[in-house]
Amino acid sequence: MMRKKLAISIARIFIFFLILTTVVFSVPNIGLCREYIFLLDKSYSMNDSDPQKRAPLAIKAMLGFLKEDDKAAVYAFGTDIEELYPFSFVKNQPNLAEINYEGYTNTGKAAKTAFNALKGESDPKKSVVIVTDGEIMMPTKEGTLISAQEFAAAMEGFSREKIPVYVFTLPMEREEEYSLYSGYAQAIPVTEANLTEKAEEFMRNEVKEPEPIPYAEKTEEVEEESNALPYVLTAIVLGILAFGLWRKFGDFYMNGNALYSGKLIVYITDSDSKPYVYDLLRHGGEKLTFSRILRDLRIFLDFEDTDRLIFSPSGNGVYLLNNSNATVVKNGDILLKGDKFEVLPNERIHLTFEENEVELIYKTLKP
Repeated sequence: MMRKKLAISIARIFIFFLILTTVVFSVPNIGLCREYIFLLDKSYSMNDSDPQKRAPLAIKAMLGFLKEDDKAAVYAFGTDIEELYPFSFVKNQPNLAEINYEGYTNTGKAAKTAFNALKGESDPKKSVVIVTDGEIMMPTKEGTLISAQEFAAAMEGFSREKIPVYVFTLPMEREEEYSLYSGYAQAIPVTEANLTEKAEEFMRNEVKEPEPIPYAEKTEEVEEESNALPYVLTAIVLGILAFGLWRKFGDFYMNGNALYSGKLIVYITDSDSKPYVYDLLRHGGEKLTFSRILRDLRIFLDFEDTDRLIFSPSGNGVYLLNNSNATVVKNGDILLKGDKFEVLPNERIHLTFEENEVELIYKTLKP
């Protein structure tokens, strides 16, 4: 009975720790992680629209709202595309201080690059943010047309993948309409003075968090191992213990909480040796094969299929399941292969193998 209680207690503790570790590991991942592509216009006209270079600072501020399990990339686009921060988990601060505003405005190739990075079947929330001051412009009309076509194709892809695109539109000296972006992206008009403020407001609404995590703190923090590790190790140890006890005492539950209460007397027919006595009490309620009984008694005669003769406790004696090819007889009745019957105190079982015969008597130790 004490062993039963011990097995139940360990099983309950194991289940508790299993639930605890599941909760601990799931808490940091509540909600979907996010994937962002930031596209920064570095064309020559940005020298007039953003002489203080507030646009790179605004992108840094937006990155500060992301957590380390979010992914992001930063690309600057002029005549060509420059990767400022590779598409990866947000752990290191991108170097945006040395941006030079020069070249033309190849927004199409930038949008194509962003779409290729984000497309696919992954679940995270995805968004594209563009900071620019004007329309697509390349050195030639043909180049401008190609870039515009690439932009339109990328925007259609974003729409198909349900990936929103936001454009922070800095004004130029001439009040130019952002006609190319209308219908594809959500325009957020800004000035150089309020760009960072608008960017932070935008990200605060995006991530639904009141305050960003400063990038300086992110880069200086030392990654700590999960506090859940001790719980995991404890759960594994308890699981192994519970499994072992279940293997040993599991049959105790499967047989109506029965335990062995007697012993087996084993006679080897045509042998001069004394009968062997096998104590069943010490095995609690586990199943025992006849091969194990013989091995424990150090009987090493040539028997076949003894591992397929299986004993288990019953309320009044023991059960014997015959899955072997041996001939099993009780009170003159043959136990067919696959049959199971109860052996009561003082009853005899006769086992016939190809070369040996064994007789078993079950004796109870109850008063």
